[in-house]
Amino acid sequence: ANVLPEFTEFIEDAVLLAHNASFDVRFMSAEIARAGLAYPDNEILDTLPIFRQWFPESPNHKLGSIAKQCGVARGRQHRALGDAVCLMRVFRLGVARPRIGPTLGTLLAKGKRPLRFGPPVARSR
Repeated sequence: ANVLPEFTEFIEDAVLLAHNASFDVRFMSAEIARAGLAYPDNEILDTLPIFRQWFPESPNHKLGSIAKQCGVARGRQHRALGDAVCLMRVFRLGVARPRIGPTLGTLLAKGKRPLRFGPPVARSR
């Protein structure tokens, strides 16, 4: 409740990036609902399925593994700033990489709708 207004002001209308975004979106949406605040209206782009396409040679698609493969320093793992900087650097490298697979535009065009913050949705089993 104390941080969300400042966070919402900071992100303005930006498209947000997150690796395995559904985890973060579920967690943050639950906290926003618990605080009784309005959900930000930003689109959230999940880099996990994008990185699966861009880095098919990676043994797995964890952010740390792909960062190591790309020569990107990870910093403090599982800390907001370190993970955000790492994700941004890997994403920029992926965008600049010669295309052997689909472009970002192609992936977005045939992918799911971007995630958004919102009320928790019951997951099917």
